[in-house]
Amino acid sequence: MTLPPDAHLIASFGEFAGTLTQPGFAARAVGLGALAAEKGLDVEYQLSEYIGRVSEAL
Repeated sequence: MTLPPDAHLIASFGEFAGTLTQPGFAARAVGLGALAAEKGLDVEYQLSEYIGRVSEAL
């Protein structure tokens, strides 16, 4: 298996970085961080569940 061309990786990173500035991201990140501090590794094991909880709480 080989990596995609550098141009694809750079474009993908640019898209990812753009998502970090979307409205609501900071609030969700803080909420997820609080849950991670409270629940520990369970947040990583059930990430989609916890992201859903944080999103519903906003």
